[in-house]
Amino acid sequence: MATVYIRDFPEDLRKAARMQAIEEDISLKQLVIKALEKYLAGTKKGR
Repeated sequence: MATVYIRDFPEDLRKAARMQAIEEDISLKQLVIKALEKYLAGTKKGR
């Protein structure tokens, strides 16, 4: 599995994502993966 680093990520977005992850009782990593999968599923062939 690859490691991904994101520079200059907006602090307010990170905090909101972290709060959502806590609310869903999942990790921030799991929340980001879930959101990215959902986004890609809604696009043409993941493009």
